Amino acid sequence: MGLNDMTYYKSNENLKDLFNSFSVLDKDVLSVLSSSDHLLYSYYYGASNVDSFDINEFTKYYFYMRKWGLLYNNDYYPKKSLFTSYNKYFEKLLDKVDTIYDKEFEARDFWYLYLDRLKKSGNKMILNDYVYPYDNVIRDTNRLTSILKDKELTFYNVNMCDDVSSIRKKYDVIIMSNILEYYSIDHKSLVGFRDNLYGLLKDDGKVICSNLIKCNDDFDKIIERKVFNELFEYKNLNESYSYYTDSYTPVGYQYIKK
Repeated sequence: MGLNDMTYYKSNENLKDLFNSFSVLDKDVLSVLSSSDHLLYSYYYGASNVDSFDINEFTKYYFYMRKWGLLYNNDYYPKKSLFTSYNKYFEKLLDKVDTIYDKEFEARDFWYLYLDRLKKSGNKMILNDYVYPYDNVIRDTNRLTSILKDKELTFYNVNMCDDVSSIRKKYDVIIMSNILEYYSIDHKSLVGFRDNLYGLLKDDGKVICSNLIKCNDDFDKIIERKVFNELFEYKNLNESYSYYTDSYTPVGYQYIKK
């Protein structure tokens, strides 16, 4: 097992402006896990509960490394230089972990095994080396850790446009990051996303999407909106400066369940 290039070290989105454009306060949230940033932001901004999903199962192990880094070292992100070669930082961190839940025991065992293989092979951890233009660090780590310390991770290893029958709850808010941008001309997948998201939302629930690699008025995005329009109302979120387009554009958009 190993972390692959689908696992992001941190989000390359403008999360501060994104989360200031909608509310998760006292909401039940389902969020893509990825780098764990969306989940951490959701809790920090007052969500009552945050479940997670990702097509990449390794993201759940990375979440625990991030949680433990916060709880025991006050590190919002692990120091990226530590991923370039085997480093005792991680062993020392794991030795501090006072596990509470069975899932944390499993994650700790995974990391001990993984680090042992790294040490023996001389290989390094591989995380997606994207450009990270935005400062998404939550600096009030004391407040964040007080929220996180008693939270158990609920994780669904699913593709949101495929079979999601393992998710048996409904949510007020579903955070999709910019996943839909990668499927914007794939009609079958878009229909799958639309129908699954509709079924997972409570009445008047919202899907939150980021604008990142494509502009808000691109032809691909217009196709996506036409597919979702059958079941959702579309609204832009606040405008913000985009590093990627060098212009002011909506930081994202929401689909509101009709």
